[in-house]
Amino acid sequence: MHANRIGGLAIMAILASLTGCRQPVQDTATLQAIEREAKALAARTPASQQFVPKSRWPHHIAQLDPMSVTISPDGVDILTKPYFDGGWGYFITHDSRKGPPSGPHFSKIGHDIYWYQPD
Repeated sequence: MHANRIGGLAIMAILASLTGCRQPVQDTATLQAIEREAKALAARTPASQQFVPKSRWPHHIAQLDPMSVTISPDGVDILTKPYFDGGWGYFITHDSRKGPPSGPHFSKIGHDIYWYQPD
């Protein structure tokens, strides 16, 4: 019985490491800083450019250690861990009257900032 428990815990640990177990930042001040930086970055980025090079990531966004930062007509996407159906990350809308792009995996965590994760 003891060996079964250890085996079960080992399997859970392996699965958790494979999926990433990502969680969004909870600190309100940090979330506000990320939102401010994302909106400023979008304002400074030419409309023709969608991918933002790592060298242009502001401090708080860079602290998230993202895989990529992209800007779309809807907002700024900060991908922290890729996965088959999108991955984990933050989405900051350009307009607070609009939400993120359609998809059931978004949850609001700040004024114009959403966390997304695989379904």
